[in-house]
Amino acid sequence: MSLTKTIDEILSLLETTNKNEHQLYEEREDKVITTEKKNETRETSSNYVLSNDYNFKHDFDFDTVRDFLLQQKQELEKEYQMKIIYMVERSSRVWGTSHPKSDFDVKAIMCYSPRQYYSPTKERMWEFKRVFGPRSKQSQVGANLDLELTCIDILNLGSGIFKNDPNIFEIFHSPVIYWMDSKITPIRSIIDDVYNWRRLAAHYSSWAYSNLRQFTDNKKKRMREKPLKTTFAVLRGILCCEYLLTYETHATIPLFLPFLIDHSKILDWFKIKDLAKEALADLKSGATDFTLRTLPLKEQLEFMCKELDQQLDSKKNCGPSAPTPKQKLLLDEIVFNLIENN
Repeated sequence: MSLTKTIDEILSLLETTNKNEHQLYEEREDKVITTEKKNETRETSSNYVLSNDYNFKHDFDFDTVRDFLLQQKQELEKEYQMKIIYMVERSSRVWGTSHPKSDFDVKAIMCYSPRQYYSPTKERMWEFKRVFGPRSKQSQVGANLDLELTCIDILNLGSGIFKNDPNIFEIFHSPVIYWMDSKITPIRSIIDDVYNWRRLAAHYSSWAYSNLRQFTDNKKKRMREKPLKTTFAVLRGILCCEYLLTYETHATIPLFLPFLIDHSKILDWFKIKDLAKEALADLKSGATDFTLRTLPLKEQLEFMCKELDQQLDSKKNCGPSAPTPKQKLLLDEIVFNLIENN
């Protein structure tokens, strides 16, 4: 059976499985944010795609970064005897909080050849990082780019997907795609199908609390040096959680913080939306510390977290049920075909 035929069959099954959930989305259509959404897609070839969702606009030279990454892709594939099938940006440049000196945080999904997986003697890395630019201690390759590339084995995705891991979710929903093999597309469908918006909201709430605790621990280097950045890490968790609880779907959630701020009700309730926008402007200008005008924002974060916790408690049994055996089997089949045809 050809890979193309197998993938087509999987997508057909996914479409059938998703049918009821899509009907629910249509019933909730009146709750979804009505905003102009420019889904502009620029294709420099069949594999190079930059998707500009919710008016997303990148603030860097995409072609330069992409070309550098494609060069590294070839070298890493040769060095580790594997294949990179997906490379995306996952950083402040996606979240809309970057400043002129922001670095690049690139996540790549890789898979080895079947022989690499089956061999008891061949070593393989489940995950590894390469740092380029001023932070690199090894060479001057990519000296003009402050970039960190993390490669993740495709076999590491399964458990995270079924646990509603927000990190995996954001990797597959990044609007900045440097490289994508079309054979990985069905995994995105699996994620959209099995993720539970309520559990994902709980993850973002936990994320907000985790960063919030750093405010009371001045020993943390990040809090001492970049309190404003920590503030927006908390705020991003809060606003993602709010969006999910409000619209009860993860399918349309934006990762772009300016958009989330514009459409947030909780910031209106606490009367700090304008303050949040001013603080974001400070952050994007390169500021690291609080100013007199942004300090009150920090003081309201804990109250917002508690408010969202109450909403989470009221929706304990909401969202799709646990992943079905069929969904797990579909993911197994997709990954199996990716590896066998590598």
